[in-house]
Amino acid sequence: MFRAIRLLPLLIGLSLLAACGKGGGLASAPQMQSGRGQLITNPPTKLGSFSVSDLLSKLTGNDVGQELLKLAFSPTCSVDVYQLQYDTVGAQSESTTASGALMIPSGLDSRCQSPRPILLYAHGTSTLKTYNIADVTNNGEGLLLAAVF
Repeated sequence: MFRAIRLLPLLIGLSLLAACGKGGGLASAPQMQSGRGQLITNPPTKLGSFSVSDLLSKLTGNDVGQELLKLAFSPTCSVDVYQLQYDTVGAQSESTTASGALMIPSGLDSRCQSPRPILLYAHGTSTLKTYNIADVTNNGEGLLLAAVF
């Protein structure tokens, strides 16, 4: 129950994203079985829980992470990482899927327990279908997001 409540802002955000207008294009969006903006896996898949020491260890193996460590940066929170996958419409009006990451911090520090301690991050389209921002182990960008929490 508590975890479902913590995921409520995500579901609201995805609903708002799905309600966005189509712009001035002439092509109509294709009909999808589960619907545009609908999560493919609900609840989202949990990829892992990473303690502060896990994040530090991963940062030492990453070039940008090593630079952050040189600047006396240190992660504050442990982080649970979930992968979001949802239906959307591609550039040619074809049905396609998109993905993102949901990172939920935990820990004793007040920054880990604020009223809205969730990071939902996305960026523009990646042409690489295997790209997964939620894969903190193999993706430097995802690792940095988790560590900055």
